[in-house]
Amino acid sequence: NLMGWTQGQPHTLADLLLRVDADERAAITTKLHESLNELRHFSEEFRVLAEGLPPRWIKLDAGHAPNHRMTGVVQDISERKHSEIRLKLLNEGLENLVTERTTELRQSLKELEAFSYSVAHDLRSPIRAIVGFSQELIRSHPGELGADGLDLVDRIAVAGSRMGALIDALLNMSRLTQAPMHLNAINISDMAGELAAL
Repeated sequence: NLMGWTQGQPHTLADLLLRVDADERAAITTKLHESLNELRHFSEEFRVLAEGLPPRWIKLDAGHAPNHRMTGVVQDISERKHSEIRLKLLNEGLENLVTERTTELRQSLKELEAFSYSVAHDLRSPIRAIVGFSQELIRSHPGELGADGLDLVDRIAVAGSRMGALIDALLNMSRLTQAPMHLNAINISDMAGELAAL
């Protein structure tokens, strides 16, 4: 029934091969002949096309019988094969999606790096000007500013210097992805102490 043959009627190797999908026929022919010539067990999965029947996947397990004949079992494995094909297509789709998302993520990271660098670079000049003018005010006009004024201007200079350090850190961070990674052992307690002291 699976092959579209009449029950009880013996068939030749040529009859079987006529049913095998043309894409697989040469490979199956070679394997069947090797099995017959070397008296080896034959076990293969392949697609068959029978007139009046939908295309099917079958598994043929056959052994040798007297007079250069084979006898065996034919199983319909179409459902399993269709599931495998669907799963393979899903996996390929997922792999393509992961590749696309990875490419998009890399592009986004590059754009973010460029943006961070640009912003940080553009902010350095005005911050330097604020710190420089604050220090010049303290140096040139201490009497006019008075103690409170000097304290305020000094605070502006210190805050500007901190902002400059943050911008430099941002620029360094934007360059991190371009530099090779160097792994070193670090003491977390020492690092925490240094940060707490700031």
